[in-house]
Amino acid sequence: MEKLSVSALSKLLRYALYFVFCLGLFVTPFIHYLLHTFRNTVMNTEGFEEFLKFSMLTRGNITSGEYYSMVAEVYLLGITMLFIVSRLIKICRSTERETPFEKSTYRALKHIAVASFISVVFYIVKFLFFPAAPGLMLAFTFIMTGLISSVFSQLIKKAAEIKEENDYTV
Repeated sequence: MEKLSVSALSKLLRYALYFVFCLGLFVTPFIHYLLHTFRNTVMNTEGFEEFLKFSMLTRGNITSGEYYSMVAEVYLLGITMLFIVSRLIKICRSTERETPFEKSTYRALKHIAVASFISVVFYIVKFLFFPAAPGLMLAFTFIMTGLISSVFSQLIKKAAEIKEENDYTV
């Protein structure tokens, strides 16, 4: 069996990211409706209140403030994910062109780091008003994403500088 080339894997990843991006564009405008339907159907089922107490560390009944906080959280997460996926598509395109060490890749990774840290600030502020375990887990995930993206962006920046110096010497 043949090994897939880097550009073929990048192309496959890019198509998967296009699918996720299109799905996100379709779902994001309907988040409020989906959460409202979820609130009215699933939350009235037997045993769900106990699940909420366990999973979200809440009293079980979601107040209006908590509900609208959840809506804002899901919108922010959706918009942030769409932005991050669009930057990843850009990185995949540069990998397919076999030019991954350029400043646009560095900027895309930097944008991913900034978007991740903005999400962390939101989750920390939200946690102060509505403490819940999933918010902390997402904040930790975004912290790690931001740190990794920041480190990789510096690595790509340094590699782009070295590549540029080598291009001038030849």
